[in-house]
Amino acid sequence: ETADIIPVFFACDEKYVPYVATAITSICENTFHPLSICIIDGGITDHSKKMLTGLAAKREKVSLRILSVDMRIFEGMKVNQLSLSSYCRFLIPWIVPELEKAIYLDSDIMVLGDISDLYRQNLHGKLLAACPDMGREPREKLTGVNPNYVSFGEEHIYFNAGVLVIDCKKWREQNVLKELLKIEEKYRNDMIFMDQDVLNKYFDCNYTTLSIEYNFMPHMKELCKSGKIENITPKMVDEAENHCRIIHFAGPVKPWESKWCFNNGEFEKFWYYTAKTPFGPGLAANFVEKNIISHINRCVNDIRWSLSEQTAKVSGKKKYRFLGFLPFASIKYQSNSSNKIKKLVKVFGIPLYSKVQNSGSVCYKLLGIFPVLKINHK
Repeated sequence: ETADIIPVFFACDEKYVPYVATAITSICENTFHPLSICIIDGGITDHSKKMLTGLAAKREKVSLRILSVDMRIFEGMKVNQLSLSSYCRFLIPWIVPELEKAIYLDSDIMVLGDISDLYRQNLHGKLLAACPDMGREPREKLTGVNPNYVSFGEEHIYFNAGVLVIDCKKWREQNVLKELLKIEEKYRNDMIFMDQDVLNKYFDCNYTTLSIEYNFMPHMKELCKSGKIENITPKMVDEAENHCRIIHFAGPVKPWESKWCFNNGEFEKFWYYTAKTPFGPGLAANFVEKNIISHINRCVNDIRWSLSEQTAKVSGKKKYRFLGFLPFASIKYQSNSSNKIKKLVKVFGIPLYSKVQNSGSVCYKLLGIFPVLKINHK
């Protein structure tokens, strides 16, 4: 049974505000039920709070609140590359104590379907529903990172904590928060994935498994299809990819930094939703700047390599583009029957240098016109 209003929780700090805005926009665009969106404040500026609350201002069926919590409860906890706000998902049943059920989502997700489908999932009497982790590496690799890495039951399927359906009422009745804090303290030095490890330890072999279509990680699908990820089969990936409900940009591969590995429309969809937020122009500018620098470095490295090259082994033309469509640089090779080889490097259509090589010499010309270096072979 679907409640009249679907509660969806996020937790983030200032760094992830633009991505939460994109996630919220994707939910609102695809969900037709009333939504109550709560963002747990892990360190958000007043300016960003105003921009976030503005996302719901023009949507009749959406309310958005930013809720403060006492972060001192997490003092001393292990965070590694994450912030303490990652632990805030533990607090959801107590932040809004009248809730019986809620959805939690990480900040780096994108919803492609009606979120009520996730909310309607049957928990079968369990306190939690989650998806097997598409990024779960073999245990022997994890123990290479931490030899004392916390262990789980043999039958336990490790889940990713980026998408959760929580039975808030039972969490409060069983005082789950107290137990989670105990586990964190006990295994603090034996964890790698912090709050996610804590949740997996508490719900070891005792949660409802959801299809990975609700927590699909595009950058991991090829590894999953090759059988290198625990508890994920190629069939599961194929089925989930064709009916994907939620994309999770987990790990280091992010669409706001690179298009790499996003070949099924995820990149374009992310920017579609981002453009509908007030953070879109800033994210786009950062993306362009990052990729310009990356492409320039790549071209410079190619030029350095070509200067030390003794023989041009291929004929034809290499082209480099910004963002996959804006021409940036080209390297053109020409050869003839007398073994004379010419290379011309252009940047933005302007000749940078040329190199002419034959059996007796190599000549470099600046702008393709002015000779700057000639090497005679003897």
